[in-house]
Amino acid sequence: AIERSWNIEIVECESSRIDHNNIVSNLNELEVTLFSEAIENCKHNGGLGSIFLDACDVDQERFGNNVKSKLGPSWSDWRIISEHSMDSSNSLVAASSIVAKVTRDYAMQELSNEIGIDLGSGYPSDPKTKSSINELISGNKPHDCLRWTWSTVQRAWEEMHGTSVPIRFEDKAISSQTNIQHWIEGNHK
Repeated sequence: AIERSWNIEIVECESSRIDHNNIVSNLNELEVTLFSEAIENCKHNGGLGSIFLDACDVDQERFGNNVKSKLGPSWSDWRIISEHSMDSSNSLVAASSIVAKVTRDYAMQELSNEIGIDLGSGYPSDPKTKSSINELISGNKPHDCLRWTWSTVQRAWEEMHGTSVPIRFEDKAISSQTNIQHWIEGNHK
């Protein structure tokens, strides 16, 4: 990728940012914003190119149009190809999916180590994740690492506390961006 001047940017979105977004917007709009942030960080020198998106909206064309609109005029001449399941048909998108999955798995392991609880995969079907959620909501508020607006957390909170989960306002909601070189040099080898 580097030899061809291709770039992959990783945007890690904090759970608090997702929660805040869910108060003022919806997940589709946040995904458009996150894709746009990653693309904008792939600086271009005014040339033309193509951007491949694995659409996160039920309407793949709308997703591509929304990302293009969010990017603004400096990217207007770039071709955006937005399709569902593009990671199955495009090797660049497939590679990006692998980078995203490895990055996510690494972040889950790091978070598990940091808080001293095996969080499992972070998916609601994972027994370790389910078990850890109960531990992470046992206090007077859900742990900061959780998405408080995640229905799995909300259900568990309501069962344990008998009330709705508190509303979390944006406090530490920042995104972390890295480029492919940082990823290669890091622990993702």
